[in-house]
Amino acid sequence: MSKGFPFRWAVVAISVAMLLVLAVACGTKEVIKEVQVPGETVVVEKEVIKEVQVPGETVTVTKEVIREVKVPGETVVVTQEVIKEIAVPGETITVVKEVIKEVRVPGETVVVTQEVIREVAVPGEVVVVTREVIKEVTAAPAPAAAAISLGTTVPFSKITGVTGRIGTGSGLPTDCVWCHTFTVIGAGEALVMAGKDVNGTYIAQPWVAESWTTASDLSYTDWTIRKGIIFHQGFGEMTAEDVVWTFNAANPAITPEAVHDTMPLPAVGRLEVVDKYTARMNWNGFAANTIIQMTDLGEGIPIHSKTAFDQKGTEWLRANIILSGPFEVTQWTVQDKIRMIARQDGQHWDHMPYLAAVDIVEVLEASTRRAMLEVNQAQMGDIPLKDWPGMIDRGFKLAPEGTSVAHGVLFQGNYWETTHPRTGEAVERNLDLTRPWIAAFDDEAGKLRARDVRIALSQCVDREAILETLLSGIGRPAYIQYIHPDAGLYAKYNGDVRWSIPFDCVGSKALLVKHGYGDGFTLNDYWAGPSGLPLEIGEAMAALWLAELNVKVEIDRQTYSTMRPTLIARTRNGMHGDFCTDSSDPTWPNEWTWSAIGAPAGWNSGNELPKASETVLAKEATTDQGEIERLTVEWLDYIHENRFGFMTGTLPNRTVYNPTAIASWEMRPMTSFRLGGMKSLDKVQPVVK
Repeated sequence: MSKGFPFRWAVVAISVAMLLVLAVACGTKEVIKEVQVPGETVVVEKEVIKEVQVPGETVTVTKEVIREVKVPGETVVVTQEVIKEIAVPGETITVVKEVIKEVRVPGETVVVTQEVIREVAVPGEVVVVTREVIKEVTAAPAPAAAAISLGTTVPFSKITGVTGRIGTGSGLPTDCVWCHTFTVIGAGEALVMAGKDVNGTYIAQPWVAESWTTASDLSYTDWTIRKGIIFHQGFGEMTAEDVVWTFNAANPAITPEAVHDTMPLPAVGRLEVVDKYTARMNWNGFAANTIIQMTDLGEGIPIHSKTAFDQKGTEWLRANIILSGPFEVTQWTVQDKIRMIARQDGQHWDHMPYLAAVDIVEVLEASTRRAMLEVNQAQMGDIPLKDWPGMIDRGFKLAPEGTSVAHGVLFQGNYWETTHPRTGEAVERNLDLTRPWIAAFDDEAGKLRARDVRIALSQCVDREAILETLLSGIGRPAYIQYIHPDAGLYAKYNGDVRWSIPFDCVGSKALLVKHGYGDGFTLNDYWAGPSGLPLEIGEAMAALWLAELNVKVEIDRQTYSTMRPTLIARTRNGMHGDFCTDSSDPTWPNEWTWSAIGAPAGWNSGNELPKASETVLAKEATTDQGEIERLTVEWLDYIHENRFGFMTGTLPNRTVYNPTAIASWEMRPMTSFRLGGMKSLDKVQPVVK
């Protein structure tokens, strides 16, 4: 080996080091390519730091940088520094310094696959060792979650969800306000579940009932109950007796103290036991779409245990929710938390849940819900639409099913029915005729004045501004209550024209002047809830009404659970602004929520209108879908003309979830958006690492 070899290489190394130092101060960037990873665009830049001419040498120093990329729980840093083409008479030296970090991100893996050190012969010299690095960057799918067979519960697995509202739950059907939610989350099971046929049409499928038969005269349906369905906590097998007790206990027409939110459907009469596994549901009226309304697509309620009621009594059952689903409810605290665990007996007739436990926590502030997902305190949640792009960019996903919700406003207090539409019994209500939008049914001049006030407020609403500033520019303006703009019936009848409402504050002012309200008035009971978009939209409308009409709005910020009893009692006479979470078929006889039919304890819009009752009874009297459609359109024309409410806009809604925690989620379809869309939690499969 030549004695000069170490010295020459020392000089080269020193020269290279000096060039690197000198080169840092000046450089240019060349964008080579863009690499897509979930939620990020990684820009690869080649930065030419300096090219230096030396007698007999050309040194080009480059730095290739793949910038630091942050995704949930990962940081990707890949850099490569190259000092190359040092030309010296009789030799070529390639020196490479490479810094590579192998990193896994969702859907990507950066891998260094080969590194070779070779020998280079230089004339007149012994061997010079250089390093050649061959680097390959591959985009490989993230490791697949371990396969879990349906019915296998992963030990210690738990998912937490966050939502803006947890309503009242109870193990007693009579006061189980949010009973439908039990079927949504996988704790309870209704008679039938929602599915779709090959054309995408919603259909009723067997669930608790394995089959059903409706009498030829449409007077009743016999439900055959599936054998082997076991209630939680050892309360035995479900029979027809449990089905009969559940529905009769929830029906205020049979149990006057019942306060269920949307049970009964007005068509449901008294149930009776035929035999151990057959329950007969007598109909007040059976229409073409009656059965589908019994599913979890709408507000189908779960079957509760009568044995638990008989053995434990009313108070115990209120605090202990005994159902039959894959999950058991161990805690339900209104405005706080729901806790579910995989049923402890392992005896579900169809499948056990993948998850061992689920928590759902009420968090009023949307920004807090997002932050909880971002720091992994929650893995799924009700996240505002405006936050979706940022969340998706960070690797989060949307649930496979969702619905579109519409923000609407109700004018309340027009209780015009004096007798119950079914029983003929007297109905007594108090009308607050000091409210400009309320009138007595037999006062034609008063009804005209009240209608014009409602029209005035409904058309002094800047829907485009609300859509752009509060609804993220996504969705669409909406006008008429009761029907969702995405419904096929809306398009068929050109709803944007037929049921439109202009933005016309000048015309609104003229209507108020006409009826003596030129100086405005005070609207002292507009309910919008304590926070969120309903409150923001209410405040925006209130500001415009004050500026243009001198209508002063006092917003009621009570929680829904606190305000709700006034809807049940028919004492609401203000206004109500909220998102309607139900986008069900408008031909369903939902007019009952504007009627006295659900009295004394069913949910009510804050109005009891004879036209609503007439429509419900007429729909119940026919199975002709064409006639049902005609009745629906006639009703829509009526409420639009009289403006008992209005819509402002719609937006899509789905649960946002973290795919590093949730591997898959098989979800049944929905039109009712409960708990931020967190449905079919028994089919949530966790990532198993």
